[in-house]
Amino acid sequence: MAQQGATLQNYNNELVKCIEDLREKREEVNRAMLKEEEEKAKIQKDLTILTDRLSKINEALARKTQARNEYDRTIQETEAAYMKVRRGCPPDRSSSSSGRSDLVLVCCVPLVGLLLQILESSQTLLHVLKRETVQLTKKKQTSS
Repeated sequence: MAQQGATLQNYNNELVKCIEDLREKREEVNRAMLKEEEEKAKIQKDLTILTDRLSKINEALARKTQARNEYDRTIQETEAAYMKVRRGCPPDRSSSSSGRSDLVLVCCVPLVGLLLQILESSQTLLHVLKRETVQLTKKKQTSS
């Protein structure tokens, strides 16, 4: 019977040792899990920061694209208006080499009125362009 008691004691000791080994292995797995959960949390935080940054960059690009399109539209409209003014301008006849001063005088009288109209149109166009530029600049500053 003493032999059976010793055998039982050996089994108990081995069983306790196996349970301790299992607990150590479980603790190693648990530490590895905690480390990976920390890494996961860090990556999620970084991802949130990058997503916010990407969103802000996309919004800024959209505003800048809109501003650029408005500048393009203003430039096209101004160029079109300027070309209309230029088309209304007669060719320069005073530099002709024919030597006829009477032709210059005859052409100059009606041209004075036309030149005044062209000057007025150019001034108006310049005024509108400056006002549009100021508005676009203000719009750009408020959206930044």
